[in-house]
Amino acid sequence: MAPWARLAHTVAVSRLGIVGVLRAQGVRCLEVTANPCAQGFYRAAGFVDCGTAETDFGTAPRKRLTIH
Repeated sequence: MAPWARLAHTVAVSRLGIVGVLRAQGVRCLEVTANPCAQGFYRAAGFVDCGTAETDFGTAPRKRLTIH
C-alpha cells in the first residue's frame, strides 16, 4: 500500500471513530496539541490551526476540528 493510501486509511478510521463518539455526546469541536511531525495527518483529517502551546518538548501547534 502506498504511503498516501495508508495515511488516508488511518485518517478515515480515526476520524470516523472519534467524531462519531464526540458527536453523540454533543461535542462541537475537538482541540488538540499536535505533534509537529504529524502535520499531514491533522490536515488530512480536517484540523485547522488555532494557536500554539508550550510543551516539555518545546512549542507545538494547536489544532481544532469542527464536529458536524
